[in-house]
Amino acid sequence: MSRVGFTGNPDVRRNLEDVMSEGSVGVVAASNQAYWPAQPDGEIVDWSVGDLLRHVAASVPEEVALLEPRDPESGAQRQWTYAQLLAESERVAHFLLRHFQPKDHVAIWAENRPEWIFVQLGAALAGMTLVAINPASRANELHHALSLSKSSGLFLSRHYRGTDTLALLEGIRGDLPLLRHVWLFDAWQDFDWPEEAGDLPAVSADDTAMIQFTSGTTGKAKAAMLSHRGVVNIAQFTNARFTMPTGSRWLSWLPLFHTGGCIFAILSCIWNRGTMVLLSGFDPAIVMRVCQEERPRWLPLVPTTALALLDAPDRSAYDLSSLEMVTQGGTPIAPELVRRLESELGVDHVMVFGQTETCSTVCLGVRGESDHHKFSTIGKAMPHTELRIVDPASGEIVPFGEVGEVQIRNFAVMQGYFGQPDATASTVDGDGWLHTGDLGTLQADGYMTLTGRLKDLIIRGGENIYPREIEDILATHPGIVEAAVFGAPDARWGERIVAALRMRPGETTTAADLKAFLAPLLARHKIPEAVWIVDAFPMTTSGKIQKFALRDAYLKTVAAS
Repeated sequence: MSRVGFTGNPDVRRNLEDVMSEGSVGVVAASNQAYWPAQPDGEIVDWSVGDLLRHVAASVPEEVALLEPRDPESGAQRQWTYAQLLAESERVAHFLLRHFQPKDHVAIWAENRPEWIFVQLGAALAGMTLVAINPASRANELHHALSLSKSSGLFLSRHYRGTDTLALLEGIRGDLPLLRHVWLFDAWQDFDWPEEAGDLPAVSADDTAMIQFTSGTTGKAKAAMLSHRGVVNIAQFTNARFTMPTGSRWLSWLPLFHTGGCIFAILSCIWNRGTMVLLSGFDPAIVMRVCQEERPRWLPLVPTTALALLDAPDRSAYDLSSLEMVTQGGTPIAPELVRRLESELGVDHVMVFGQTETCSTVCLGVRGESDHHKFSTIGKAMPHTELRIVDPASGEIVPFGEVGEVQIRNFAVMQGYFGQPDATASTVDGDGWLHTGDLGTLQADGYMTLTGRLKDLIIRGGENIYPREIEDILATHPGIVEAAVFGAPDARWGERIVAALRMRPGETTTAADLKAFLAPLLARHKIPEAVWIVDAFPMTTSGKIQKFALRDAYLKTVAAS
């Protein structure tokens, strides 16, 4: 074990360790600057993902690690103990080594399924880098992901939501000379599995475990390289913060191609020695049935899925009493939604804030915290993580409570964007600080509040306006289901404020109505000048609204009219 383990860059890592040893953390923390020093809660382990799996499988070999819910028609159910999970993952590792070399890149383009996890763990044991691709990607997006990552192999499902994925792949494969092997998950049993297995390679905690693509809220996705040390320890500290009993049951529908699915959910559950109940996606009827049958303690949500669950007409017919905690993140969460979840489901609500570039979790709420912290913050930093809030213009740390860009530095910061050195340099500075692009405030007690994205900041007549503040108030409007606020060009003010609204059935509103509602609650210059009613928002698969796409669609609509 190591006392601290920052970034994958050795020069930056040495620099950070020197800073820690000089005691500068204590000097900064004692001032009024919005800086939070790394808290040494728990030790960072120098393990690979394979080390974690072997360790847990040796300690609880007969405990159930993974299961698919019962098929309501056939009654069939698949499950694997930790010993079986390790054996299946080792079989995949040997299969991969038959076709590739350690350090090669192997991609998955598929929905949630147990075989996805076998390949994730098998690639880690083989010392290969897993490339996780959104199964909803179209031809141009798939080509971008495979070519940018230089993937040598690909696992995919034969169909995804009505799309003939194999035909889509064949249409671009001629432009992917590095892609040597393709396998269908549907033919899993027919793979040329090796009959004899030799030794697996040594894998370092510093090696790249996976390439994860950024969620695409601001444009074309970038390929973040995440180390074994980063993903293993973020999972460790997430499980510790959850404080669930060892061997708990977890229920997850989170997409495995996202850090929330394969790290925050899967690897944290392994640390817990728990049982992962894996769903292919979110359907409130299935979630409720599986909660009743499998009795999980934890369920992840985003606002759209939380509302679908709470508003399910037959929810009272199901026993959801096993749930003791739900987590939400990825997008602003209205306090009223938190209240409903806790009061109607009888659970602890825990907020989570993370980024692809940090192996998922950056801040996590604390169970049992005050209503103020629960409703107004995104929790406290993970162990061994430094936070600071910086003025984007001057680069100086702002005082506690003032808005600035959130920057973090820890062991889990990505090793860089693969094949994109300029993008890396503009995101991670020479001292190892990750510039998140998120705006927020930090309080002296270590709790952080997000106020929006730096690129979403609206500057109207020289005034900085943070959409999150307006969105939080709009969320209290009884006729509004969801709101997204953004800026549009304006000849007089530079930008005007637009509120895109998803209304409840039968409800509507106008700019004048909204002004009357907001006038007692907001300064006049923060009230939206335009209202745009929409049926749905363009979303990432992690539940974030793509404001750049929303703004483009609005401007096209305005131009057309």
